[in-house]
Amino acid sequence: MAAFLEEHRARPENTFDQHLASLEEEVAQEALGKARVYLDLRYWIFLREADLGKPQKPVHAKLLEEMLRGVSEGRFVCPITEAVLFEVDRQGNPERRMQTVRMIDRLSRGIVIKNSCERADCEIHDFFEAAFVRKELPMVPCRRVWVRPYRFLGTPQIRGWGSAEDLAINKAFLSYAWTRSLEDLLTDTSVPDDDSDNELRANAVRITESSAKHASEMRSYEQVFVDEVAGLIDAHRAQISRAFSPYATAMLQAAGADSHDLSTVEQHGLNLAYSAAAAPKPQRALPLIRILASLHAFIRWQRQRAFKFNDIFDLRHAAAAIPYCDVFLTEKFVKSACTSSLLDFGTAYSTRIICDEDEALDAVSWLQAR
Repeated sequence: MAAFLEEHRARPENTFDQHLASLEEEVAQEALGKARVYLDLRYWIFLREADLGKPQKPVHAKLLEEMLRGVSEGRFVCPITEAVLFEVDRQGNPERRMQTVRMIDRLSRGIVIKNSCERADCEIHDFFEAAFVRKELPMVPCRRVWVRPYRFLGTPQIRGWGSAEDLAINKAFLSYAWTRSLEDLLTDTSVPDDDSDNELRANAVRITESSAKHASEMRSYEQVFVDEVAGLIDAHRAQISRAFSPYATAMLQAAGADSHDLSTVEQHGLNLAYSAAAAPKPQRALPLIRILASLHAFIRWQRQRAFKFNDIFDLRHAAAAIPYCDVFLTEKFVKSACTSSLLDFGTAYSTRIICDEDEALDAVSWLQAR
């Protein structure tokens, strides 16, 4: 920390945001320079048990061996996101929780995909930049989503030593925190109480009840999908309006229009985002909104299937893994939904979506041989 502080005292011209952006770019270069394999909690537990010498199946030991070798040789890495953290943190046995965390640190190498809220913001900005600057829809995943485990705690800043010293201290602390592992963050932390789980379970029940209430209005999967997109666009209205605002202002200035027309023009931004996310043909703009809307619609379209507590995490895994990773190791329902003819995410995003452990071993071995 002292060395970092001296370094940043010597560079007062570099702002906190610039320093954070440079750290994120370093992680992006590391992550994008390798193949990426995303594991849901089920697979992390498989590997943890294999590492403890108690594999549930022989294939799990082989999978662990291949993954450790591939990561150590720099061929691939296993990023995590907040859905993994939330599920791991909920494990009631503190010793097993830390064993899982150590396995995650070994295979993730500290590479984290930003949480859903921040990722949505990045993807929305990426969409408008592509649409107005490059005059196209985004063709590749957003680059500004790669961070370190410390980002799970946000980016707090302190004050009280004067502007120059505050800046140096905050940049130094960020540099130091960026080196910390997931184990560092979770060591000696207590298991969360049941209140958050109970809220999520209640939310799953509300989703099921709402879906049943409106079941008679569901005429087709496509109609349910666009309804879900509309709901998510509305939920992200403030983020979309902020991201579109510079382009809206430029449009008004070019047209010589009054600034009071800004709200009307901002609605144009919401309409553009909706059109991109709800487009029937496969494309890669606004993946979080598009994937969550598709999966919610898929579950609702099953009619007889209740929305489950674990779906809350599984859908978040999918929304992070599918656009940003090459292989997604998940459970059977998620795989069947994501590879169904209605969604076909594997084709749309060029991602291998796998639930079977033997197939997972084949996929990892293929990455090793590339």
